[in-house]
Amino acid sequence: MRNTPSSKLSEFRIAQAYIRLLLSSDGKDGNKMASLARVGDYEVRLIEFSQAGSADARPMWMELYAHHLKLSIDSCSCHEIEEAAGAAEYLFSQAECMHELRNAKEAKCNAE
Repeated sequence: MRNTPSSKLSEFRIAQAYIRLLLSSDGKDGNKMASLARVGDYEVRLIEFSQAGSADARPMWMELYAHHLKLSIDSCSCHEIEEAAGAAEYLFSQAECMHELRNAKEAKCNAE
């Protein structure tokens, strides 16, 4: 993991999202979700899955979600905040690329 101002910002954002998870209520499915960043229809999320009765340490789960498709495109599990920050940067760069490609395709279709 790079030790740059942007990576520190990612660690800070993940810490903020994790605190939001701790303070939030469970969703309908028992899971909790906090948004880290959004680019168009693509969102990088931190998720805590419901594990009723489990005393095991839960990993942080990162997800790249496409709102227009209503599905998760990519995801990974992380055990440390530095690892989660690297995953968040990677997923965010994927979101930026997919957003740009989608906009370019739409512009091309509109031009034809």
